[in-house]
Amino acid sequence: LFRSEKAREAHERKKLKEEEEAKRREEERRKGEEQFRKRQMVRQGDIRFFEHLKKGEKSGYLPEEVEIALKEDPANPVDWLETNWDGWVNSVADLAHRESTKAKKPLQFSWVEARDCLVECRGDFEAATVQVGQVKLAQIAKVCKEIEFDYEPVCEALTKSDGDAAQAVIYLQKMQFREYIDRIWTEDGFSSDDDEDTEDAFKSRRKIPTSVKRLVENQTIDVERRVRVVHAEYGMESYGRACVVIKLLDSEEREDGFTIQQAVKAVRDHGYFEDALRRLRQKCPICEMVYPEL
Repeated sequence: LFRSEKAREAHERKKLKEEEEAKRREEERRKGEEQFRKRQMVRQGDIRFFEHLKKGEKSGYLPEEVEIALKEDPANPVDWLETNWDGWVNSVADLAHRESTKAKKPLQFSWVEARDCLVECRGDFEAATVQVGQVKLAQIAKVCKEIEFDYEPVCEALTKSDGDAAQAVIYLQKMQFREYIDRIWTEDGFSSDDDEDTEDAFKSRRKIPTSVKRLVENQTIDVERRVRVVHAEYGMESYGRACVVIKLLDSEEREDGFTIQQAVKAVRDHGYFEDALRRLRQKCPICEMVYPEL
């Protein structure tokens, strides 16, 4: 069939090359189909994952919590969270409390503190138990740098603020201020022996005693004391606003005689000295009073 041996060898090489090319194409086709199937599976998995995240968000769960639940129940992670998650978090808080008690530094942990550490540790009980204790001790040290308080009140404040050091400092400062308000009321003739909360007691009083008004208006008394009394007795939102009230009362603009209550109302409504003074200067369009009733 072949005129020479060379022609036969050339034909065999060509045939072999064609067979190899056909095999290569078939292999590429198989690889392409396999990659397509994998992409489809990944796409479907992503869709299911985002569906789980959306369902978890509607139920009030974090994405990280849903990821942890997917390891435990890939089919219904949100149902798993509703059934088991609270128990997991409470177990971490209880275990951490026991460990701190063994170390003779008993600590209480809020649900949010335990939850945050359990999420950060990706559901690892042991790691979360260790970490929540370490975080709490670090926050206690941080708070103690900001404000001088005993160990137990600091722990209580951190627990109530879910481990937020800044909020714990605010809580402790309010505790200090409450004691100070009780002392002021006692000095000015108010009894602090009752069991009523100081804030409720303040709201229940409808009339400021004349002695307090005289103290506030007396410019010979220390300014800081007058400011503190205004802050406590008139329920000002901040120490700074109480300072503005005293500044108004001591200003030359008071020659026409606006009252303490009018000054307090103006500061509550407008905040700054110039704005409050502008309000007090307004005339009533009907009776033309310089200081209309506020």
